[in-house]
Amino acid sequence: MVSLSQIKEVWPEEGLFADKSWHLSPEPLFLESKEVRELERMGAVLASFQEAQDRIYRRSAKGRVAPWVADLLDRGKPEWMTAWQREGEQAEVVPRVIRPDLLLTEDGFAITELDSVPGGMGVTAWLGGLYKEVLGGENGMLEGLEAILPESGKIWVSDESGDYRPEMKWLADRIGKASVHRAEEWAGEAGYRFFELFDWESIPGLKENSGKRDLSPPVKPLFEEKLWLALLHTPGLKAIWQQELRGKHFEQLKKWIPMGWVLDPEPLPPRPLCRDWRSTHGRRWEP
Repeated sequence: MVSLSQIKEVWPEEGLFADKSWHLSPEPLFLESKEVRELERMGAVLASFQEAQDRIYRRSAKGRVAPWVADLLDRGKPEWMTAWQREGEQAEVVPRVIRPDLLLTEDGFAITELDSVPGGMGVTAWLGGLYKEVLGGENGMLEGLEAILPESGKIWVSDESGDYRPEMKWLADRIGKASVHRAEEWAGEAGYRFFELFDWESIPGLKENSGKRDLSPPVKPLFEEKLWLALLHTPGLKAIWQQELRGKHFEQLKKWIPMGWVLDPEPLPPRPLCRDWRSTHGRRWEP
């Protein structure tokens, strides 16, 4: 067991998050064996979910299935960005890091977000080195990030994401070949993208160099939309999800991802998110 005093003694002098304080626990979170098994299979299921998102979006953008899906996902995005993510060479290019935000409930895990530009990798790696016996292994996070970095080892962190710069710097120092740079100075070099696409106007080189395939995660805003969590439960898309996902994966995702609805601001009549009242998940509607 690691004591609070031991945690404080080895806490990185430069910190792991900028201008943030922490409440420290004297005990780590212990998981039951069934919870461990569930987490260990979660990665493969979520990877298939993101791959299905990409295929559904591309089919929708071409008008082959539910054109309104691509329309909803593209709203508010600059035209050059949506045009790029529709390019053929971007097919099947997905983020290489997945972080689900999880709540542990009485019924198991619940996913509240699927983050493709996740913070927390540094603190997770630091905790792994401190506690040793963690899921993924003591050095799992370091080895995983090193494996996906390009040869240059450059990590591009925006000012908007500056809170996470200390932990990314800590990671880079431990990896050795990696280094952290301001995303605002990015001009097309290979690297790991640690900035959200909504902040694109602060990254002057992004529009001109968006097609760089050696920038990961890819410049595909569809993966930064929480809308997918609601679309998974949309009755009108059930047959499409069943076509794009393995049966067990589809059922498991519906258990992990709480019920959600797409709220469309368009005037009535609404888009066909629900084609008839009998497909409202078995609920009885009262006047």
